[in-house]
Amino acid sequence: MTFFRFFVFGCTILLSATFDYGQQLPPANFDEAKVPNVELPDPLTTNDGCKVDTPTFWNEVRRPELLKLFEEQMFGKTPLPPLGSRGSMAYSVAITQSGTVFADKGRRYLVRLQLSKSEPFKESDPTINVLIYTPNQMTERTPMFIGLNFRGNHTVATDLGIPLGTVWKTPQGGWDGRDKVLVPEPAKEEDRGSMASRWQIEQILDRGYAVATAYYGEIEPDFALWRFSIDTRNTLF
Repeated sequence: MTFFRFFVFGCTILLSATFDYGQQLPPANFDEAKVPNVELPDPLTTNDGCKVDTPTFWNEVRRPELLKLFEEQMFGKTPLPPLGSRGSMAYSVAITQSGTVFADKGRRYLVRLQLSKSEPFKESDPTINVLIYTPNQMTERTPMFIGLNFRGNHTVATDLGIPLGTVWKTPQGGWDGRDKVLVPEPAKEEDRGSMASRWQIEQILDRGYAVATAYYGEIEPDFALWRFSIDTRNTLF
């Protein structure tokens, strides 16, 4: 399926990014009453006020505008490595498909993406476990929400078919490692579905969309500085 190849490409881009957690971040706000009034831009109106009325106009004009907005005001731009400095990368994809899930609303795919500098692959090569849900009424081309999760794939839904993996937490059981030590530990059944309210998988499937997610800790745990990642462990790039 084309979305599997697209996700592999997306993971490759993520792995080439660099992060800077050295500066002190302000505390997070969880109180809606303290959020000021914000007028969000209309996604279907261009910067110069034109309405998006065709797929071509969206792909060629408005979509690049929105991507530039995210680069400039939220996430920054992924720096490209010098040409030819990182060589090539091999990857292996294993896909497990379930029957229907969520009362026949969709299907679950478990994708094991293994990365290596070269073949043959070794058991020690880094692996990203991708969780994908597709709606049962999926057509050939289906829009998909793609995002990393921060507490393990098993936390995004109560689906018992999601395997429990390994998560990174502080020795005290916390999740924020920017100023602390993080250690790997087996995921717990009691945490299954604990972040489901943030993902709303069933509602997304009801609307005809697909979802793909992977645990960020399999790419780069949230240390204060880049110190334990697929890149530094295996010098893939």
